[in-house]
Amino acid sequence: MSSFVHAGKIRVIFHPASGRGRGMRRAQQLAQGLSALGLDHELLDTSVNSVEQVGNQLKASRAIVIIGGDGLVHHSIQRIVGTTIPIGIIPAGSGNDFWRMTIDSNAEESLAKVLEFFQNPTATTPIDVLELRFDHTSGAHRYALGAVS
Repeated sequence: MSSFVHAGKIRVIFHPASGRGRGMRRAQQLAQGLSALGLDHELLDTSVNSVEQVGNQLKASRAIVIIGGDGLVHHSIQRIVGTTIPIGIIPAGSGNDFWRMTIDSNAEESLAKVLEFFQNPTATTPIDVLELRFDHTSGAHRYALGAVS
């Protein structure tokens, strides 16, 4: 996959109450780091607008950073599967199962790695998603990462 080549803003999607306030704190830390690098970014607070409401903004992003847990990751990927937009994940949920299964670092290291990527873009790593089709919904589908429950 190509490195950091998309036009547009870096979108940081988070919920402020995620992980008892960790979502807000980590979003603010990342925003400070992106500002220090002079990078155009936007914080998308899902307590104000749902992932569904900001879906088109996500598709028009230079990169997306998801700060939250499995629920926010799951809802976000529904809007961006099939794009080549780089995605970073900084854990701030209560379980963070997907993040723990795939990323070998702690939250602070993840934040540092995301900022490092924006300073010196490297190739991204594609990941597989599961496409789930449901007979009872006339063939509607959803995407999942890591686990289905």
